[in-house]
Amino acid sequence: MLSDGGLSGPTWPDGAPNSFFTGCPRQRNETICHLTNAAVRLKIKVWNGLQEVGDMDSLLVSAIRQVVNEWFPVEASLVISDDRRYIYYQPSRQIDLKIRPGDEIKPDSVTYKALVIRRKIEEQKDSRVFGVPYFGVSVPILEDGVPKGCVTAVWPKKPLLATSYLTIRTMDRWVPVPFDAVVYLEAQNRKTFVKSMHVGGHHKYNLTELEFSLPADRFIRCHRSYIVNVEYIAEIQPDSHSTFLLVMKDGSKVPVSQTYASHFRRRLGF
Repeated sequence: MLSDGGLSGPTWPDGAPNSFFTGCPRQRNETICHLTNAAVRLKIKVWNGLQEVGDMDSLLVSAIRQVVNEWFPVEASLVISDDRRYIYYQPSRQIDLKIRPGDEIKPDSVTYKALVIRRKIEEQKDSRVFGVPYFGVSVPILEDGVPKGCVTAVWPKKPLLATSYLTIRTMDRWVPVPFDAVVYLEAQNRKTFVKSMHVGGHHKYNLTELEFSLPADRFIRCHRSYIVNVEYIAEIQPDSHSTFLLVMKDGSKVPVSQTYASHFRRRLGF
């Protein structure tokens, strides 16, 4: 394993799995170990609840976040700690645990447990810890068997999918469709119709269940029955009663309902 600043890099605890979720290669886990090992040794100063982070520190945190985003198609809140305190926190649009850098690690949190048992864990927690229920995946960073820090990814609940594609059923076969090839998703009879530029078919999960597994920077809910990939929007046409009609690049048309119109405008900046 590569050294970090002349020091031997952190190691995985015995028996640690090769990935956060199935399909995540060990190489990426080792990458985040090195990045986090550097991050947990940063000198974090906290005055009046404000965190002072130098340029290099910000770059390290950005690198960690990039690796986490590569692992998980679902946007996660990111928590980084040393062995006693939280040193960095970035909430997502989906959930905010209201963590402040400098706070002591909460007992019974996923981060706390990972540091105590010295191995990676995945757990659903109720609202007694942070006031809201959450699902967390925590990986401790060990040096000579001693926990030095932890990286935790947080969601409102466990994502149903650990992959970056949707496998849909067509008339006579199953077809894996990468997220970036999906044009839109439509709720149909407790399942979801998934449309790409070249194929359409049904996924077994309903639209609300799939929503948590889609990248939030590309997909947006525009109607109770529709989620669209913004990269495939060709035109946004005004419709009646402050609503819109989306013309997609494949020629299909998707409505934006009044309930979602304001959120849609804010997200797309118009």
